[in-house]
Amino acid sequence: MIPRPWLRLWAVAVIAHIIGNPRFGQLVGDTTSLGLATAGLLALGVALLLRPSDRPIRMATNVGVVLVAWLEAPFIGNHWVLAALIAIAMLVAETRKDPWDWFVPTARWMFLGFYGWAAFAKLNSAFFDPSVSCGLVYANQWLDGYGLAPIPETSAAAWGPILGSAAIELSIPVLLLVRRTRLWGVALGVVFHGLISLDLLQHFYDFTAVLLALFVLFVPAWTDGRIEFKRTDLMWPFAALAGLIGLAGLFPANEFTNGIVRLGAFMVWVPFLAWFCLATWRGTRRETASQDERVLGVLPGPLAWVLVGVVFLNGLLP
Repeated sequence: MIPRPWLRLWAVAVIAHIIGNPRFGQLVGDTTSLGLATAGLLALGVALLLRPSDRPIRMATNVGVVLVAWLEAPFIGNHWVLAALIAIAMLVAETRKDPWDWFVPTARWMFLGFYGWAAFAKLNSAFFDPSVSCGLVYANQWLDGYGLAPIPETSAAAWGPILGSAAIELSIPVLLLVRRTRLWGVALGVVFHGLISLDLLQHFYDFTAVLLALFVLFVPAWTDGRIEFKRTDLMWPFAALAGLIGLAGLFPANEFTNGIVRLGAFMVWVPFLAWFCLATWRGTRRETASQDERVLGVLPGPLAWVLVGVVFLNGLLP
């Protein structure tokens, strides 16, 4: 049985993608197949958040993720390609005697393949050139969102975000591979991508939401179901608010709908991120990664190998 807390985390990732990638007017106005599929996936994501134990909802949500990814292609973010492959892995897992035992090692290796190639991509001359490095560009964009002065590209400080982001991203896969350092890798990844997701001028929370759901597969407190959404009375208003924000992104674009999507997104994301960090810290502060008895190196069957292979192959493509 897939733990309910993790399924709710997956539902948040689905909803975050829809909010972060609004299809203005594609449901009402100039209706498209992508707009209709996105509206359906939004409804399923909200339903999964409220009723994670419902198997038909789980399976329909993952079918919806794959369908929306297919309709979005070729203009699709790498995180959503990974999400679609993870959704396929979940659908396959549902056919197994023990879905969770099949899914966890498979998804772990898929995530490592994805993140490892993303980190490797930083090793190019342009990234280490302050005049064009996206590391410095995004750091200054983050600062600008909070009204702070940018870092001059000619200053020594410009190397901070460049070397720092490269070192962090390259170290995370290595830390996750070693059982005794996994929790350090998770902590580093959550803090790093959590901060990135707070960029007020460009949304990154959809990317981060998918990563959070996969980072916790290396945390025993999450994989054995010890972390729970205790205040279930808050689930309904949270789900309703997130659903309305996502729905606003399917209506024609105007000052009102733009405002709801842009400001509303952080109204639900920031409290969720704070809860996630607190819950994970509380659940892991008395344990070590050595308590995780799952074997990272063993994939549970041919289909698992195929899915992991597709992720690695995708990393090799342009």
